Amino acid sequence: MAVDSFAGLGGTVDVREIARRSGVGMGTLYRHFPTKDDLLATVLEQQFTSWLTAAHEQATATEDPWQALAGFFEQMLTTQAGNRAVIESYASTGGPTSSCAQRCYSFIDELRTRCMNAGLLRPDVTTADLVLLSGSLSQAVLTTGDTHPGQWRRLLHISLDGLSSRNTEPLPEPAAHLHPPRND
Repeated sequence: MAVDSFAGLGGTVDVREIARRSGVGMGTLYRHFPTKDDLLATVLEQQFTSWLTAAHEQATATEDPWQALAGFFEQMLTTQAGNRAVIESYASTGGPTSSCAQRCYSFIDELRTRCMNAGLLRPDVTTADLVLLSGSLSQAVLTTGDTHPGQWRRLLHISLDGLSSRNTEPLPEPAAHLHPPRND
């Protein structure tokens, strides 16, 4: 129930409401999670792991590399659009824990490599570019969610079109500080 509480009401949901919806007392909740931030971090990591596992399974089952990449972005953004706490967390902390970020980076690298090997992706697109794009699109979900829900789909389509190997104009050099997340 904590998952549903955070998803629907965001990180500002009162812990008493979470306990009530979960059918547990406040003491039980605090024994397992000393602070609401601890509970939120646990819930978000579990959700992220579950989502990434499902995204990986879906991409692996998708033969077309481009559809696997597009499906990944679609699934990621749809998940985020339906979970207020995830969006708020990304806005305040910049994203998931470093271990989750590393798994996501590796998965995005797999998708990029598949598309690159099939000649579908611009040859100068890096994994770091795709990770940055996922963060940018996540921000679009956040900024348009209340006023223009689903508007991010248009931006996603524009972005994917720009990644296509049909586009041959060289990209500017990537910033030197864009690199894979560290394993802490």
